[in-house]
Amino acid sequence: MSNKNFGFGTQIRKSPYFDSTVKWGATGFSVYNHMYIPRDFGNPEQNFWNLIEKAKKYCLCTINKLSEEFSDEEIKLIFKKEPEEIMKATEFASIHCEKE
Repeated sequence: MSNKNFGFGTQIRKSPYFDSTVKWGATGFSVYNHMYIPRDFGNPEQNFWNLIEKAKKYCLCTINKLSEEFSDEEIKLIFKKEPEEIMKATEFASIHCEKE
């Protein structure tokens, strides 16, 4: 998508990872739980392979990094917070996993 200007209303908010998904090429979004989530990164076949090869690896890395830092109870409490607070608390894991 050449135009990266997405419209937002008061009823729907950005996910904590919205800016990163746009950075990595998200071209379309759906709404889930009053939050924009990426649904399209362009080519459908490439979307499939990105999910199979990259997303699982990234997700596992993030989970492992969070588990090193927080107990299960602490993780549950973090993910009950507002998106901005979740992003601040978990940013270190995302930064680490993006480097791998």
